Amino acid sequence: MSISDIVSAVMSADNSVRQGGEQQIKDQRANAATAPAFLEALLAFVVSEGAEGDATKQSRAQFAALLIKKQYLDDRLEEEGMWQIDGSMATSLREKIGASLNFAAQSKGLLERKADIICKCHRKTESYQ
Repeated sequence: MSISDIVSAVMSADNSVRQGGEQQIKDQRANAATAPAFLEALLAFVVSEGAEGDATKQSRAQFAALLIKKQYLDDRLEEEGMWQIDGSMATSLREKIGASLNFAAQSKGLLERKADIICKCHRKTESYQ
């Protein structure tokens, strides 16, 4: 399943489709071999979809940014045994999201989600030093 398919599935109103997308994310996150690549793919999706002026694409990018924040940066208890980002990955993530900001073309919601990621990454890097 591609990142676009996973994001579409998780955004679906159909519960069975949404649960399938959520399970894909959990499976990717639980596997330490694929988790970093999956995070990078989600990030690329946020940057590429968010660069478009289309409201639907920006909405999908906003949701993918929320997935990054919730799945990789919120330190939820149910994710203790899963792969976690380290300080260098958080710094890289913060820089890539920061470079993709476009205040003139991106929606307020997408910019807010990107700001959330930047703040969470800063918090992660501060806690590693």
